Amino acid sequence: MNKIFIVLVMLSISFFMNCAIPQKYWPQQDVGVEQVGNQTARNKILLFSSQSDFKDGLINEIKSSIEEGDYFLKITGLESLKTENTEDYDKVIIIATCLSWGLEYSVQEFLDNYDNMDKVILITTSGDGNWKPNKYERKIDAIATASKKVRIPKIVYEVRQIIEETK
Repeated sequence: MNKIFIVLVMLSISFFMNCAIPQKYWPQQDVGVEQVGNQTARNKILLFSSQSDFKDGLINEIKSSIEEGDYFLKITGLESLKTENTEDYDKVIIIATCLSWGLEYSVQEFLDNYDNMDKVILITTSGDGNWKPNKYERKIDAIATASKKVRIPKIVYEVRQIIEETK
């Protein structure tokens, strides 16, 4: 009985470590810094993300959707969560991957220490598209999705609705 228990514990530890190791040692590459719109615009948005085909497509659609209004959008990588001054912005959008049933480390650390949660729109991507962080429930606007390009218009619509509600 003890041998079976030990084997099950070892298998469980191995499984969880294999799920967590990739985000620690092989994270997705950050997006490059980009600015869209006039810096003196009335509505300023800061977007943090890493790169993937899905995330790049989502960012491009968000950029297109705000070009019509009085917006300034700064796009930067998740590593900038540690250094970027978010107080200059009306909304902070974070596009993050759910790995090992949790957020990427840099995103988790940012949210744990950020005081102005009503500014945050968190878009999480996961295998089935249903994972949202429970810890911040009702404190942030969270959108869950799978990384399927067909879902991008719906996500952009939801983001625009949140932005328009807080103008």
